[in-house]
Amino acid sequence: MKKCVAVIEIASNELRLKIGEKGANSVKVIESISNPLALGKDTFHSGKISFESLEKAAVIINGYKAVARDYGVKDVIALATTAIRESKNKDFILDQLKVKTGLELTVIDDSQEKVYINKMVLASLKNDEMQSTLIAHLGSGNISIFVLKEGKVITGSNIKIGALRISELF
Repeated sequence: MKKCVAVIEIASNELRLKIGEKGANSVKVIESISNPLALGKDTFHSGKISFESLEKAAVIINGYKAVARDYGVKDVIALATTAIRESKNKDFILDQLKVKTGLELTVIDDSQEKVYINKMVLASLKNDEMQSTLIAHLGSGNISIFVLKEGKVITGSNIKIGALRISELF
């Protein structure tokens, strides 16, 4: 039996679970689940994640843990992005999610998040596209733009104005 790995991502607009089988040089996704939960709406509107949203997130995460157990996953990696990273009550949210789910969440910083996004995009490009490409990523909290030349990112910019932030402005 191949070893399975599980990652939970707590994003601004949804929570995601991906379970993959580790191969020699790759990971094959065998299960992918997502649930909408607009944590970013709380953060971008009031600056804090509400207790109600916290409770909903804990229920979803515990459900994901059960799915991971069914696949025989021993360790679950949990990552949080913009909504939790920018929340004024981030420490409280992290503490409560640990108490309610048993998981220690890792809040990835903005630059690391962009590295992960770029790696996924780069892996999908053809060789000729690697020579000169503009990559634009519209997220819930940010817009990122990167210029790729000869297979390398030569410049980039991140603007804190994503789809969810824009809707909160109105």
